Amino acid sequence: TSTPYQSKTTCIVVYHNLTYLQNIFFIIIIKSITHINQSTIHWDSGPSPGS
Repeated sequence: TSTPYQSKTTCIVVYHNLTYLQNIFFIIIIKSITHINQSTIHWDSGPSPGS
């Protein structure tokens, strides 16, 4: 996987090449992905439901 710095740089480049409306959708998608990642990390750091 790429480093957080590389991913952030890519996001910035893409962000500045999108239109205003596309930026809004882009932000929503990023926030959704971040929320999902946080939920996944929360479950991974806790006891597994199957254990």
